[in-house]
Amino acid sequence: MTMLPCTRRSDVLHRTCLLSLVSCALGILIHAAPVEAQDLYVSHVNGSTIDRITPGGVVTTFATGLSGPAGLVFDSSGNLYVANGNNNVISKITPVGVATTFATGFNGLTGLAFDATGNLYAGNFNNSTISKITTGGVVSTFATGVNSPFGLAFDATGNLYAADYFDSSINQVTPGGTVSVFAVGLDRPVGLAFDTNGDLFASSDPGNGNTINKITPGGVVSTFATGVDNSYGLAFNANGDLYAASINANSISRITPSGNVSTFVTGIDGPSYLAFGPVATTPEPGTYALLGACIVSGIGFARRRSRRNDKTQSAGSDNV
Repeated sequence: MTMLPCTRRSDVLHRTCLLSLVSCALGILIHAAPVEAQDLYVSHVNGSTIDRITPGGVVTTFATGLSGPAGLVFDSSGNLYVANGNNNVISKITPVGVATTFATGFNGLTGLAFDATGNLYAGNFNNSTISKITTGGVVSTFATGVNSPFGLAFDATGNLYAADYFDSSINQVTPGGTVSVFAVGLDRPVGLAFDTNGDLFASSDPGNGNTINKITPGGVVSTFATGVDNSYGLAFNANGDLYAASINANSISRITPSGNVSTFVTGIDGPSYLAFGPVATTPEPGTYALLGACIVSGIGFARRRSRRNDKTQSAGSDNV
Protein backbone atom coordinates (compact mmCIF):
# COMPACT_ATOMS: atom_id res chain seq x y z
CA MET A 1 0.00 0.00 0.00
CA THR A 2 1.52 3.32 -1.11
CA MET A 3 1.40 6.12 1.47
CA LEU A 4 0.97 9.64 0.13
CA PRO A 5 3.60 12.02 1.44
CA CYS A 6 2.38 14.31 4.19
CA THR A 7 2.47 17.83 2.84
CA ARG A 8 3.13 20.77 5.08
CA ARG A 9 -0.48 21.88 4.57
CA SER A 10 -1.97 18.53 5.62
CA ASP A 11 0.49 18.20 8.47
CA VAL A 12 -0.53 21.53 9.93
CA LEU A 13 -4.20 20.73 9.40
CA HIS A 14 -3.93 17.40 11.16
CA ARG A 15 -1.87 18.66 14.06
CA THR A 16 -3.87 21.78 14.79
CA CYS A 17 -7.20 19.99 14.36
CA LEU A 18 -6.12 17.19 16.66
CA LEU A 19 -4.84 19.56 19.35
CA SER A 20 -8.01 21.62 19.18
CA LEU A 21 -10.31 18.61 19.40
CA VAL A 22 -8.39 17.00 22.26
CA SER A 23 -8.34 20.23 24.26
CA CYS A 24 -12.05 20.82 23.74
CA ALA A 25 -13.07 17.21 24.46
CA LEU A 26 -10.99 17.02 27.64
CA GLY A 27 -12.63 20.17 28.93
CA ILE A 28 -16.10 18.73 28.31
CA LEU A 29 -15.30 15.35 29.86
CA ILE A 30 -13.77 16.93 32.95
CA HIS A 31 -16.69 19.24 33.65
CA ALA A 32 -19.59 17.04 32.43
CA ALA A 33 -19.92 14.14 34.85
CA PRO A 34 -22.08 11.18 33.76
CA VAL A 35 -25.63 10.99 35.09
CA GLU A 36 -26.81 7.74 36.71
CA ALA A 37 -30.49 7.01 36.09
CA GLN A 38 -32.73 4.19 37.34
CA ASP A 39 -36.32 3.43 36.52
CA LEU A 40 -38.55 2.39 39.41
CA TYR A 41 -40.85 -0.63 39.01
CA VAL A 42 -44.09 -0.93 40.96
CA SER A 43 -46.44 -3.86 41.54
CA HIS A 44 -50.16 -3.75 42.37
CA VAL A 45 -51.35 -6.59 44.63
CA ASN A 46 -54.95 -5.71 43.81
CA GLY A 47 -54.34 -5.63 40.06
CA SER A 48 -52.51 -7.37 37.24
CA THR A 49 -49.84 -4.95 36.00
CA ILE A 50 -46.34 -3.67 36.69
CA ASP A 51 -45.63 0.04 36.20
CA ARG A 52 -42.34 1.63 35.26
CA ILE A 53 -41.54 5.14 36.49
CA THR A 54 -38.70 7.25 35.14
CA PRO A 55 -36.52 9.38 37.45
CA GLY A 56 -38.62 12.32 36.27
CA GLY A 57 -41.83 10.70 37.50
CA VAL A 58 -43.28 9.61 34.14
CA VAL A 59 -45.43 6.49 34.64
CA THR A 60 -45.97 3.82 31.96
CA THR A 61 -47.22 0.23 32.01
CA PHE A 62 -44.31 -2.22 31.77
CA ALA A 63 -46.09 -5.60 31.94
CA THR A 64 -49.65 -6.91 32.03
CA GLY A 65 -51.40 -10.25 32.53
CA LEU A 66 -50.11 -10.89 36.05
CA SER A 67 -52.21 -12.15 38.98
CA GLY A 68 -52.03 -10.02 42.11
CA PRO A 69 -48.35 -9.12 41.66
CA ALA A 70 -46.51 -8.58 44.94
CA GLY A 71 -42.74 -8.89 45.51
CA LEU A 72 -40.34 -7.65 42.82
CA VAL A 73 -36.63 -8.27 42.32
CA PHE A 74 -34.13 -7.98 39.44
CA ASP A 75 -31.45 -10.52 38.58
CA SER A 76 -27.96 -9.56 37.39
CA SER A 77 -29.06 -9.73 33.74
CA GLY A 78 -31.84 -7.19 34.15
CA ASN A 79 -34.74 -9.65 34.22
CA LEU A 80 -37.55 -8.79 36.63
CA TYR A 81 -39.09 -11.50 38.84
CA VAL A 82 -42.62 -11.07 40.16
CA ALA A 83 -44.42 -12.92 42.97
CA ASN A 84 -48.03 -13.44 41.86
CA GLY A 85 -49.99 -13.69 45.09
CA ASN A 86 -53.27 -14.84 43.56
CA ASN A 87 -52.06 -17.89 41.62
CA ASN A 88 -48.81 -18.57 43.55
CA VAL A 89 -46.61 -18.34 40.48
CA ILE A 90 -43.30 -16.48 40.09
CA SER A 91 -43.09 -14.78 36.70
CA LYS A 92 -39.91 -13.77 34.89
CA ILE A 93 -40.09 -10.65 32.75
CA THR A 94 -37.38 -9.76 30.26
CA PRO A 95 -36.09 -6.18 29.91
CA VAL A 96 -38.50 -5.69 26.98
CA GLY A 97 -41.52 -6.83 29.00
CA VAL A 98 -42.01 -10.45 27.86
CA ALA A 99 -43.39 -12.51 30.78
CA THR A 100 -42.99 -16.26 31.31
CA THR A 101 -43.59 -18.61 34.26
CA PHE A 102 -40.38 -19.22 36.22
CA ALA A 103 -41.58 -21.33 39.16
CA THR A 104 -44.77 -22.63 40.78
CA GLY A 105 -45.87 -24.40 43.97
CA PHE A 106 -46.02 -21.66 46.60
CA ASN A 107 -48.51 -20.67 49.28
CA GLY A 108 -49.41 -16.99 49.50
CA LEU A 109 -46.42 -15.40 47.76
CA THR A 110 -45.14 -12.12 49.19
CA GLY A 111 -41.54 -10.82 49.08
CA LEU A 112 -38.65 -11.92 46.86
CA ALA A 113 -34.87 -11.63 47.17
CA PHE A 114 -31.77 -12.97 45.37
CA ASP A 115 -28.67 -14.23 47.15
CA ALA A 116 -25.16 -13.57 45.86
CA THR A 117 -25.05 -16.82 43.85
CA GLY A 118 -28.29 -16.22 41.94
CA ASN A 119 -30.72 -18.32 43.97
CA LEU A 120 -34.12 -16.74 44.47
CA TYR A 121 -35.99 -16.72 47.80
CA ALA A 122 -39.73 -16.23 48.27
CA GLY A 123 -41.92 -15.62 51.29
CA ASN A 124 -45.02 -17.79 51.77
CA PHE A 125 -47.47 -15.82 53.89
CA ASN A 126 -50.03 -18.60 54.32
CA ASN A 127 -47.77 -21.35 55.70
CA SER A 128 -45.04 -19.22 57.35
CA THR A 129 -42.16 -20.57 55.27
CA ILE A 130 -39.49 -19.24 52.94
CA SER A 131 -38.81 -21.08 49.70
CA LYS A 132 -35.53 -21.30 47.79
CA ILE A 133 -35.60 -21.46 44.00
CA THR A 134 -32.49 -22.41 42.03
CA THR A 135 -31.52 -20.72 38.77
CA GLY A 136 -33.17 -23.66 37.02
CA GLY A 137 -36.51 -23.09 38.78
CA VAL A 138 -36.29 -25.96 41.29
CA VAL A 139 -38.25 -25.10 44.46
CA SER A 140 -37.44 -26.29 48.00
CA THR A 141 -38.23 -25.15 51.55
CA PHE A 142 -35.40 -23.02 52.91
CA ALA A 143 -36.74 -21.95 56.33
CA THR A 144 -39.79 -22.49 58.53
CA GLY A 145 -41.19 -20.75 61.60
CA VAL A 146 -41.24 -17.25 60.10
CA ASN A 147 -44.70 -16.03 61.08
CA SER A 148 -46.38 -14.87 57.84
CA PRO A 149 -43.32 -13.34 56.13
CA PHE A 150 -43.70 -10.28 53.96
CA GLY A 151 -40.63 -8.39 52.73
CA LEU A 152 -37.26 -10.14 52.29
CA ALA A 153 -33.75 -8.67 52.04
CA PHE A 154 -30.17 -10.00 52.13
CA ASP A 155 -27.31 -8.31 53.96
CA ALA A 156 -23.76 -8.17 52.63
CA THR A 157 -22.71 -11.34 54.49
CA GLY A 158 -25.45 -13.56 53.05
CA ASN A 159 -27.97 -13.54 55.89
CA LEU A 160 -31.61 -13.25 54.86
CA TYR A 161 -33.99 -10.98 56.75
CA ALA A 162 -37.74 -11.46 56.78
CA ALA A 163 -40.48 -9.13 57.98
CA ASP A 164 -42.47 -11.18 60.52
CA TYR A 165 -45.85 -9.55 60.11
CA PHE A 166 -47.94 -10.95 62.97
CA ASP A 167 -45.11 -11.01 65.51
CA SER A 168 -44.13 -7.39 64.70
CA SER A 169 -40.49 -8.39 64.43
CA ILE A 170 -37.69 -9.00 61.94
CA ASN A 171 -36.20 -12.48 61.63
CA GLN A 172 -32.67 -13.29 60.54
CA VAL A 173 -32.08 -16.49 58.58
CA THR A 174 -28.54 -17.76 58.17
CA PRO A 175 -27.34 -19.31 54.87
CA GLY A 176 -27.96 -22.67 56.52
CA GLY A 177 -31.61 -21.86 57.22
CA THR A 178 -31.39 -21.18 60.97
CA VAL A 179 -34.02 -18.65 62.07
CA SER A 180 -33.59 -16.19 64.95
CA VAL A 181 -35.21 -12.93 66.02
CA PHE A 182 -33.18 -9.92 64.86
CA ALA A 183 -35.33 -6.98 65.97
CA VAL A 184 -38.59 -6.43 67.85
CA GLY A 185 -40.89 -3.55 68.65
CA LEU A 186 -42.03 -2.82 65.11
CA ASP A 187 -45.64 -2.33 63.99
CA ARG A 188 -46.39 -5.29 61.72
CA PRO A 189 -43.49 -4.72 59.30
CA VAL A 190 -44.06 -5.23 55.59
CA GLY A 191 -41.33 -3.83 53.31
CA LEU A 192 -37.57 -4.25 53.92
CA ALA A 193 -34.54 -2.63 52.30
CA PHE A 194 -30.83 -2.30 53.16
CA ASP A 195 -28.80 0.84 52.58
CA THR A 196 -25.11 0.78 51.64
CA ASN A 197 -24.09 1.20 55.30
CA GLY A 198 -25.72 -2.08 56.30
CA ASP A 199 -28.69 -0.54 58.10
CA LEU A 200 -32.06 -2.19 57.52
CA PHE A 201 -35.21 -0.16 56.91
CA ALA A 202 -38.73 -1.44 57.53
CA SER A 203 -42.17 -0.06 56.72
CA SER A 204 -45.12 -0.30 59.10
CA ASP A 205 -48.47 -1.99 58.55
CA PRO A 206 -50.34 0.09 55.94
CA GLY A 207 -53.46 0.18 58.07
CA ASN A 208 -51.81 1.25 61.33
CA GLY A 209 -48.65 3.24 60.89
CA ASN A 210 -47.14 6.04 58.85
CA THR A 211 -43.54 5.52 59.90
CA ILE A 212 -40.42 3.88 58.54
CA ASN A 213 -38.01 2.35 61.03
CA LYS A 214 -34.24 2.05 60.82
CA ILE A 215 -32.54 -0.98 62.37
CA THR A 216 -28.78 -1.01 62.92
CA PRO A 217 -26.69 -4.18 62.35
CA GLY A 218 -26.94 -4.69 66.10
CA GLY A 219 -30.73 -4.74 66.01
CA VAL A 220 -31.36 -1.29 67.51
CA VAL A 221 -34.66 0.13 66.22
CA SER A 222 -35.32 3.85 65.73
CA THR A 223 -37.77 5.98 63.75
CA PHE A 224 -36.25 7.09 60.46
CA ALA A 225 -39.15 8.94 58.82
CA THR A 226 -42.74 9.85 59.61
CA GLY A 227 -45.62 11.09 57.52
CA VAL A 228 -45.29 8.31 54.93
CA ASP A 229 -48.95 7.51 54.47
CA ASN A 230 -49.68 3.75 54.60
CA SER A 231 -46.15 2.65 53.69
CA TYR A 232 -45.73 -0.77 52.06
CA GLY A 233 -42.83 -1.75 49.78
CA LEU A 234 -39.40 -0.07 50.07
CA ALA A 235 -36.46 0.33 47.69
CA PHE A 236 -33.22 2.34 47.59
CA ASN A 237 -31.90 3.91 44.41
CA ALA A 238 -28.20 4.16 43.56
CA ASN A 239 -28.01 7.66 45.07
CA GLY A 240 -29.13 6.49 48.51
CA ASP A 241 -32.67 7.85 48.45
CA LEU A 242 -35.35 5.56 49.87
CA TYR A 243 -38.68 5.15 48.06
CA ALA A 244 -41.82 3.96 49.81
CA ALA A 245 -45.09 2.78 48.27
CA SER A 246 -48.16 4.23 49.97
CA ILE A 247 -50.70 1.60 49.04
CA ASN A 248 -53.80 3.31 50.39
CA ALA A 249 -52.74 6.83 49.43
CA ASN A 250 -52.03 5.79 45.81
CA SER A 251 -48.65 7.50 45.83
CA ILE A 252 -44.92 6.89 46.19
CA SER A 253 -42.77 8.90 48.57
CA ARG A 254 -39.08 9.73 48.30
CA ILE A 255 -37.02 9.99 51.48
CA THR A 256 -33.55 11.48 51.57
CA PRO A 257 -30.75 9.93 53.69
CA SER A 258 -31.53 12.57 56.35
CA GLY A 259 -35.18 11.49 56.54
CA ASN A 260 -36.86 14.30 54.60
CA VAL A 261 -40.06 13.03 52.98
CA SER A 262 -41.51 14.29 49.69
CA THR A 263 -44.04 12.96 47.21
CA PHE A 264 -42.44 11.38 44.14
CA VAL A 265 -45.56 10.44 42.15
CA THR A 266 -49.30 10.34 42.76
CA GLY A 267 -52.21 8.68 40.99
CA ILE A 268 -50.70 5.18 41.23
CA ASP A 269 -53.52 2.73 41.94
CA GLY A 270 -52.57 0.79 45.07
CA PRO A 271 -48.77 0.63 44.70
CA SER A 272 -47.38 -2.34 46.62
CA TYR A 273 -43.80 -3.56 46.20
CA LEU A 274 -40.96 -1.59 44.60
CA ALA A 275 -37.74 -2.45 42.80
CA PHE A 276 -35.21 -0.29 41.00
CA GLY A 277 -33.97 -1.45 37.63
CA PRO A 278 -30.34 -1.55 36.51
CA VAL A 279 -28.38 1.70 36.59
CA ALA A 280 -28.08 3.37 33.19
CA THR A 281 -25.15 5.79 32.94
CA THR A 282 -25.76 8.57 30.44
CA PRO A 283 -23.80 11.72 29.61
CA GLU A 284 -24.89 14.90 31.30
CA PRO A 285 -27.62 16.65 29.29
CA GLY A 286 -26.06 18.72 26.51
CA THR A 287 -22.80 16.74 26.37
CA TYR A 288 -23.36 15.47 22.82
CA ALA A 289 -24.24 18.96 21.62
CA LEU A 290 -21.07 20.33 23.19
CA LEU A 291 -18.96 17.62 21.58
CA GLY A 292 -20.53 18.37 18.22
CA ALA A 293 -19.78 22.04 18.61
CA CYS A 294 -16.26 21.12 19.69
CA ILE A 295 -15.66 19.11 16.50
CA VAL A 296 -17.02 21.87 14.24
CA SER A 297 -14.97 24.47 16.07
CA GLY A 298 -11.83 22.36 15.93
CA ILE A 299 -12.10 21.72 12.20
CA GLY A 300 -12.81 25.38 11.52
CA PHE A 301 -9.86 26.42 13.63
CA ALA A 302 -7.58 23.98 11.83
CA ARG A 303 -8.67 25.23 8.41
CA ARG A 304 -8.07 28.83 9.37
CA ARG A 305 -4.62 27.96 10.64
CA SER A 306 -3.91 26.04 7.46
CA ARG A 307 -4.98 28.93 5.22
CA ARG A 308 -2.78 31.36 7.15
CA ASN A 309 0.13 28.92 6.83
CA ASP A 310 -0.41 28.65 3.06
CA LYS A 311 -0.37 32.42 2.73
CA THR A 312 2.87 32.59 4.69
CA GLN A 313 4.47 29.92 2.49
CA SER A 314 3.28 31.68 -0.65
CA ALA A 315 4.69 35.02 0.49
CA GLY A 316 7.99 33.34 1.30
CA SER A 317 8.17 31.78 -2.16
CA ASP A 318 7.51 35.12 -3.86
CA ASN A 319 10.46 36.62 -2.02
CA VAL A 320 12.89 33.92 -3.15
